[in-house]
Amino acid sequence: MKAAALLPDNSEELADIVNQAGMWVKDRDEKVANRYYQVIDHRCAKTKIGQTARAKHWFVDQQGPSSTAEQQAHEAMRKELKMDSSE
Repeated sequence: MKAAALLPDNSEELADIVNQAGMWVKDRDEKVANRYYQVIDHRCAKTKIGQTARAKHWFVDQQGPSSTAEQQAHEAMRKELKMDSSE
């Protein structure tokens, strides 16, 4: 979250990173999750993820540019290492 503070307000990258962080912690630490949601509410309101999260009043199962890039890199690594995706 420290790195997220450096990203510009209302950027899709910021919304994606904070939403993913919130998805990870929401079941473990509700106070932290609430702080992350407040970041989305205040700093990401004009983004696709931010608008969806605000309508739901919580985090959303939605990928943004950072999540998509991370998933593509993971899949490329698995392919390079010849790892079956069903493992």
